[in-house]
Amino acid sequence: MARVQCLLALLASTHLAIAQNGSHFKMIPVYPSPPMTGKNDDFKLTLEEKSSLVDGTDGPCGGNIAPIPRLSFKGICLQDSPLGVREADFVTTFPPGITAGASFDRAMIRERGLLMAEEFRAKGINIAWPVAGPLGRSALGGRNWEGFGADPYLAGIAVSETIAAFTEHGV
Repeated sequence: MARVQCLLALLASTHLAIAQNGSHFKMIPVYPSPPMTGKNDDFKLTLEEKSSLVDGTDGPCGGNIAPIPRLSFKGICLQDSPLGVREADFVTTFPPGITAGASFDRAMIRERGLLMAEEFRAKGINIAWPVAGPLGRSALGGRNWEGFGADPYLAGIAVSETIAAFTEHGV
């Protein structure tokens, strides 16, 4: 029994020594490191360009980041709609999240996400906000029709399938 206690004490002290020497804080370097990339002359932004990246600009999307031609940055179009692309012609209105969630059909929810993502990509949208999760903080709800329902498990599966579908299309 004493031998086991002695062995346990020795093991514990070894782990304590490793934790205190700081060796576990060392990171494997990844090159080029982000700070070095940011110092590259090609990536120096003017004040106007920095402001545009942070504040956005006017444009056809829900959120717009202006292009920076000298850096070959094409800009970013961010669009919101859980029903499909909004403020555009010739688009599909997809069933709301609450309807898709009521189906309890994981494959159908995934297919809905794939079709939505395909349309978002075809309209030139880079980033979409296609899902809403239940916050559960108000019995009155609010935008519940956008989400997949109040059940956190169902909502988690449906949100996961939708996000995976959008990711497949690079949106």
